[in-house]
Amino acid sequence: MKFFIPFLILFGFYCTNFQPYRTEWKLSKDSEIFLAAINAKASEKAITQDSLAMKRTTCVDASKLLSTSARLTRYLVESEKTSLTESELQSLTKIVSSYNITPAIEECQSVPVESLFGSSEWESCQCLFSITYPGGRKKFKADLENIR
Repeated sequence: MKFFIPFLILFGFYCTNFQPYRTEWKLSKDSEIFLAAINAKASEKAITQDSLAMKRTTCVDASKLLSTSARLTRYLVESEKTSLTESELQSLTKIVSSYNITPAIEECQSVPVESLFGSSEWESCQCLFSITYPGGRKKFKADLENIR
């Protein structure tokens, strides 16, 4: 029982420190960049083995896989609070792909999962990717209008 109270305090502190990343356009130096917050999950094998290093690696790798052109296009569209038909989305994805945009991973953090059994650290994670869209937000909006 004497270990339970410090555990609760530490667990509460850990959960309150988590600040989710925001998906948004930001001005960086003299250009606009798009920041995409991508959530991912560690592999089942890493979770089963309860290996912190393996959970972190597989979670970050999963977020990198989710940062493809098609997924980024959806994030970009959602940031403009607009919706597209499936064919419009495919057309825009082709445009975005033609720019050969390579998302750069800025940072990652473990997403706290409420678990009383084992370590839940890095079972889920959120990574922040920066995307330099050629011409910034203004060009993206123009590309968006051109496919409509």
